[in-house]
Amino acid sequence: MAQWHEAVELVRTGHSPGSVAAHMGVSIETVLPYIYRGVGCGEISRSEVVFSISREVRAAVEGALADLGSFAPEQRVVSAIRIQATDDVRAYLRLRAASTRNSAAYGLLGWTVEFAFLGDMYQIITDLELTLHYFIRQALTFMFGDDWWRASVPEPIRKECRNAQEGDLEPVEDPFCYTNFIHLKQIIDKHWGKFVGVLPNDLARNKPDLLSRLSRLNQIRNRVMHPVKQRAPSEDDFAFVHECAAFLRLSEWRVFKFE
Repeated sequence: MAQWHEAVELVRTGHSPGSVAAHMGVSIETVLPYIYRGVGCGEISRSEVVFSISREVRAAVEGALADLGSFAPEQRVVSAIRIQATDDVRAYLRLRAASTRNSAAYGLLGWTVEFAFLGDMYQIITDLELTLHYFIRQALTFMFGDDWWRASVPEPIRKECRNAQEGDLEPVEDPFCYTNFIHLKQIIDKHWGKFVGVLPNDLARNKPDLLSRLSRLNQIRNRVMHPVKQRAPSEDDFAFVHECAAFLRLSEWRVFKFE
């Protein structure tokens, strides 16, 4: 295995950059380019790297920068922090600096972990939303046939979608494309008895948890899609969205069982 692949795999399995350096027996200066290469190749996201660094380290760095100024030299920040994980302090500072340089809105909004890695959140939520829409549409088609739109989607949702479609300057033909996570939640709730036969067993056994997660996912989506409101998702929101991809287990939905 190439060294950069090894470094990325270690981060994926819970090691921080400093821990990776110790494990591989090299310096943090050697490890960070490996990790950057993994990010550039799409093997790992920036947010995964940042959140591999402990909350204690990140909080200590942010506290020091609040006292010393956002552009304080790295060595001065390291010296000001009484913490042993100096490699992780250096790694976090450099990840933070790279994100600041890449953020056109830095001067307006200031740097935060949440704002800097909003792009990762956007991608994860977009993938979840597109896949969930696809599987729910497939399930409704198999359950209700060709007239599934009228037979399965509640009238208030159909009206909202039609209104959104008419107000869209570049409308798409399919009104179902205008449904959001809350609409999908309501559709699943209304036809729960049928969805039990489509969902993986763990999801089918816990309806309140599934519906609650879809509600929270919608709230987070709204914050991500409207960053000018300056209500960036929290670190817990990041963890929740990452977890949702595994929780929903969309690849295990039995959407074709009715064919």
